[in-house]
Amino acid sequence: MGKFRRDREALVAERRQILDAAQTAVGLQADPQTDAAIRLAAWTLRGLVRPTGGDFEMLRLMLLALLPQIGGLLMMVARRGDR
Repeated sequence: MGKFRRDREALVAERRQILDAAQTAVGLQADPQTDAAIRLAAWTLRGLVRPTGGDFEMLRLMLLALLPQIGGLLMMVARRGDR
């Protein structure tokens, strides 16, 4: 019974490696929104600038950090106008 168990465990481990490799490959594929943004920027700028996926990732990160700050500033300015 030990041989069958070892064979089965080896088969499960091999299939798990295949599954992990497939999941990693899917995870490495670019975000469809990022691809569309790259094409849109290249079309809008007529090919003068060729942004990459990393550029849009940084832009998204910057917007996620700045937009709440801008909202707070707008609320602060609006309160001053009420007084």
